[in-house]
Amino acid sequence: MLPNNFWSNPSVLLRAAGIALTSAILAPSATAQGPLTGTVSANGQPVYGAQITVSSTALRALSSRTGQYRIPSLAAGTYTIVIRAVGFRPDSGMVTVMAAGPTQHDVALTASTAMTEPIVTTGTQKATTVSDSPVKIEVFNTAFFKMSVTDNVTESIKRMNGLQVQQDCGVCGTNNIQINGMQGPYTAILIDGSPIMGNLANVYGLNGINPAIIQQIEVVKGPASTLYGTEAMGGVINIITKDARFAPRVTLNTFGTSDGESTVDASAAFQREHVQSLLSGSFSYNDRFIDRNTDGFSDLTSSRRLALFNKWTLGAPAEPVFSASAKYYNEDRVGGVRGWTSADRCGSLLYGESIRTRRGELVGRYRLPVGAQRTRLDFSASYHDQDSCYGTTRYNAQQGVYLGQLVWDRNLGAAHDVLAGLTARFQTYSDNTPITANGGAPEQQFIPGVFAQDEVHLSPRVTLLGGLRVDHHQEHGFITSPRLAVKWEATHHQALRLNASTGFRLVNLFSEDHAAISGFRRLQLAEQLRPERSYNATVNYHAELLAHTRHPFEVDVDGFYTHFTNKIAPDYDSDPDATIYRNLNGYAKTRGVATNVTYAPDTGPLSFNVGGTWQDVFLVQDGERRQQEFSPRFTGVFGLSYVIAPAALTVDWSGRVVSAQDLPACFDTTGGTCEGIPSRGPWYTEQTVQLTKRFTRGIEAYAGVKNLLDVQVRRPVFDASRPFADDFQTNFVWGPVQGRRLQVGARYALSR
Repeated sequence: MLPNNFWSNPSVLLRAAGIALTSAILAPSATAQGPLTGTVSANGQPVYGAQITVSSTALRALSSRTGQYRIPSLAAGTYTIVIRAVGFRPDSGMVTVMAAGPTQHDVALTASTAMTEPIVTTGTQKATTVSDSPVKIEVFNTAFFKMSVTDNVTESIKRMNGLQVQQDCGVCGTNNIQINGMQGPYTAILIDGSPIMGNLANVYGLNGINPAIIQQIEVVKGPASTLYGTEAMGGVINIITKDARFAPRVTLNTFGTSDGESTVDASAAFQREHVQSLLSGSFSYNDRFIDRNTDGFSDLTSSRRLALFNKWTLGAPAEPVFSASAKYYNEDRVGGVRGWTSADRCGSLLYGESIRTRRGELVGRYRLPVGAQRTRLDFSASYHDQDSCYGTTRYNAQQGVYLGQLVWDRNLGAAHDVLAGLTARFQTYSDNTPITANGGAPEQQFIPGVFAQDEVHLSPRVTLLGGLRVDHHQEHGFITSPRLAVKWEATHHQALRLNASTGFRLVNLFSEDHAAISGFRRLQLAEQLRPERSYNATVNYHAELLAHTRHPFEVDVDGFYTHFTNKIAPDYDSDPDATIYRNLNGYAKTRGVATNVTYAPDTGPLSFNVGGTWQDVFLVQDGERRQQEFSPRFTGVFGLSYVIAPAALTVDWSGRVVSAQDLPACFDTTGGTCEGIPSRGPWYTEQTVQLTKRFTRGIEAYAGVKNLLDVQVRRPVFDASRPFADDFQTNFVWGPVQGRRLQVGARYALSR
């Protein structure tokens, strides 16, 4: 039995972690060891960047530019060696390692156009395959994004099972990303593993992430604060940017819609023996006023959006010494009534909501030269500058997020794979709201922390992952975040994963809650807000059916449960003239089940994915239960692709299904009812059909219909005829605000 204060007392947790790590370090290992070396090739040519994994251990290596690899010390015995590389079929074989000297194991891979199992890092901050990870990770690659071409990542995330993009404002188009029904601020958005998005960017900067720079997205559902700190209470979305080693030399993609939206993406990659670089730029533009729901406001915002991205890698391609990427994002977005111009900004003649965003990001990694030990320095910095007008209300805010992290990664014997690190996070935030602390002066937070985890291979089929993080906050003291994960491979094609973890989050109301800054209510803090905490447990069952054939199915079943304490919720009822924020006198819960089926054969024209999530998300305040707003009981996603090989034509059909959901309370200060505003949104489905034609020399053309069934929220705002009145509210967006539209485009890729 664990003591009652095990999860809440830092000293108990630190003592337990120290005992566990000391045991791991002092654990006996085999004295008879020898290196495993070899060469990975294909058609007589070396393959670099291939991952070599020793099954039932945490040992792995990457092949160099000459195809060579080396695992320095492996206990004498017989092992299964697995080799994976992008563009090739996986290879595995039995190898007997001798202690007397090096053991040679050369491998010749076979090229394959089929999707290989991706390499991921989000679950444990270590490179591993999806099947080997003790933490459930979902991966979405470039093929997923091509099914429905878009200029921002939020449109693609809508089609991911268990994830929902909630539009917070029916005028300005701000949004957030929910995981398993938990509100957007509980989701940590990472760029190449670094938590640099911050509160402002999670609301205003999501549209600036263009799929053109994305190699894959990795999703972990459930708290991940042990590795990523605050904001990772609901889960993690890790956006992995493209790698110049695998990117085409030149790409060009341009498309437009019948609503007047236009986008141009371009990129160029070059590579020398020890230098690789990728340069990408994207520009999106729209200035057409469209009002199909006849509420007087444009259904989509007019915008000018520029994003520039540059990534550099130095060192051997298989294991670079240094890598860094930089991104600049500039957007001018406006939603409002017809005829609004920049001269009306923050004025009282014509109503408009104008958001001007400038954002810079830097993410890097340096591998320290400390012998065989894998030690690295991760660093990142971001600065977000926001200049906004909601009618006559001005909201200016700036936020900086700066992170340094020293990570030590080492195998201790054949059973223990230890990761430990020191972190230092510095954040600045300032805005022009009267309630901001320090009289408008920037708020500064320095958050040092330490974390450690041990991935223990108890047997060839059982893996145990334990970890602990301790952060120190100047106002809240020490905050601990433990985690525990167990993976059991029942067979080679079936696995069961159990995870338990905690999360914590510090809140900035004015960058997260659109109603707090765009409404006309008086803002009030009823108390000193405490950090929100969550306690989570998940179970995942994964099976590959017909795995020995060319037409396998993959089936996933997930169960999840999260309990929140100190949840911060707005109170609109106590005072009709005020929005009051306080920690919940009670608790909140989210629980549910998700299923997903994937069919992606090596051969054959048809592939598909279908998934659904059933969830119950509710709050209990003073003994009274109510459902969480914008958290539907059911969400489903689907995607189907059919390739007509003789015509070089691909047909993609994708979409989502969303059940009824509770909407925020509507207030009419005249004492009447909010006519036309429902208390619940209806069931709906949003679907896209796209045709892609492949030509020679890397040219493709595509055309499609978005929102095929023309589903649209007819009343996203209340009191639209009086936007400057106290009754005006913009947050009744239960589904798409933009209706059916035609999209056409073309792309070109110059291969190496």
